[in-house]
Amino acid sequence: MKKEICFTCLLGIYVGLLSYNTSFASPFEEDVDVVFDKKVSVSDETLLGKKSNQKKATNKTDSISNRKEDKKVENVKNSTKKETQSSNSLKPLIKEKVEVNKVITSKIGSTWDSKNVNYTNVQGFCTDGEYWYVALMSSSKDKYYTDQQTKLLKIDIKTKKVVAAKAVGKIGHSNSLTYNPKTKKILTATCSEKMCYICEFNASDLSGKNLIYPKDKKGKTYKDKCFASFSYDPKNDQYIVKMNNKSLGYFDSNFKLKKTVEVQHLKINDDMTGQAITCDGENIFSVCNNLKFPAINYILVYDMEGKYLFKHTFNSQFGILWNNAEMEQIACWNGKYWSLCNNGKNKFRIHELKLREN
Repeated sequence: MKKEICFTCLLGIYVGLLSYNTSFASPFEEDVDVVFDKKVSVSDETLLGKKSNQKKATNKTDSISNRKEDKKVENVKNSTKKETQSSNSLKPLIKEKVEVNKVITSKIGSTWDSKNVNYTNVQGFCTDGEYWYVALMSSSKDKYYTDQQTKLLKIDIKTKKVVAAKAVGKIGHSNSLTYNPKTKKILTATCSEKMCYICEFNASDLSGKNLIYPKDKKGKTYKDKCFASFSYDPKNDQYIVKMNNKSLGYFDSNFKLKKTVEVQHLKINDDMTGQAITCDGENIFSVCNNLKFPAINYILVYDMEGKYLFKHTFNSQFGILWNNAEMEQIACWNGKYWSLCNNGKNKFRIHELKLREN
């Protein structure tokens, strides 16, 4: 009798546990849904949309399922829109003295260096809105930079931490970086007559190293041409290239020249050091500086056809200990701007710049 009661009790407990477990949604299933939302591709999105339109709901369960599916597709569309830089909503430029805020100061420390390479300075700089990308450089004894080595850094803008670092070898001076949101690629300028190509890397993990050879209007590859700096134009899907200190080249998305425009100057005078250019789709910004102590940095502002508008001057705003800071390039994303400065003492600093009105 006691055995039968005991068996009945155990059976009741077992049934109760089963009903308890099935009354709650599985956390694992929720995680799978979240991952699916993030990883669904454009082709998957199109397929889901067609299925949801062709299949009619036959019961309440199917209706709920279809609504969830449509919501996933809408989330993917919204996330895709966020990934693309927009230049239509940019505010007017500030012509007076701009605000400068220090964002990050970092040493080019041993944790970022290869065992046999000493990276001593920074050059190119760009952003995808979520991360900064910085080019670390070794010293060079060759005026064509054929012996100079580059390491790319990927820095989380929110945490200010390096999330990826990759030595990419001898690719010239890496004087300029730019990000293409359509291809999700980082591109570097060699700044060397002996290396007439552009280097392309995957922004996700800094891998790739694809070489692109720019071509003139006739489709011929350039020879002995120094591509010192360039920037992707997000509004017109083109690249604007600094051909020299007095002209800009406008290249299509495949780096074939469309036109060349003469400009007043891309640096104030011959005593200045010309740095990199950056384009936000509505204006072109060119950095140049006087490297005498204290260093004076300038940002020259142009319209999209290369017409000079005005300049900004930066000196003591970088701090007493940073009066010899050399501004290398501006990075921009949807109306936000940052500058990369190299002080020549194995350190660099990133500043936030307010170049447009609120």
